[in-house]
Amino acid sequence: MTDVTALSDIARRRRLRVAVAESLTSGALASAVGAGEGASTWFCGGVVAYLPEVKERVLGFPADATRRLPNAPSSSRAGLVSSSTRI
Repeated sequence: MTDVTALSDIARRRRLRVAVAESLTSGALASAVGAGEGASTWFCGGVVAYLPEVKERVLGFPADATRRLPNAPSSSRAGLVSSSTRI
């Protein structure tokens, strides 16, 4: 069972809707999830946001995070988008 299949099974069983926010992955996650059979029943879509301005305006990314950590590896900023956009 793939991760996408497992996500699909969980979303269907629990009647969840899933959306994604990506940056350096260039939409690879949305592409993988959306390609799954029956994804339209639980997958809402996604946002690919490279520029800090897009992350701030569209995703609610904290503006000070990009100024505070402009050259930091993405791993040190991991979770900032997900925590600010989680429902």
